[in-house]
Amino acid sequence: MIMDGLVCYFAVITTKSDPTDETIRLERYMKITNQKFQEDDYEFYCHICSAHVLESSKHCGRCKRCCADFDHHCIWLNNCIGGNNYK
Repeated sequence: MIMDGLVCYFAVITTKSDPTDETIRLERYMKITNQKFQEDDYEFYCHICSAHVLESSKHCGRCKRCCADFDHHCIWLNNCIGGNNYK
């Protein structure tokens, strides 16, 4: 019974944690608010997302987004597992 509760708890936490690369969120926010984004600070660019990303990011074809510190796509949680939700 305790194990069932723990499994459900961690499943909810993992799926609620957004593993999207924070650089993408920052770049899109700055474009919306008409602020200047420092593109020169970022070496890597995802042509699928049309955004700058960190070196450790990888584009997930199932989620259709770049995930920071990408590890794998979990079919059980239907979410990418990366740096923000690896626990």
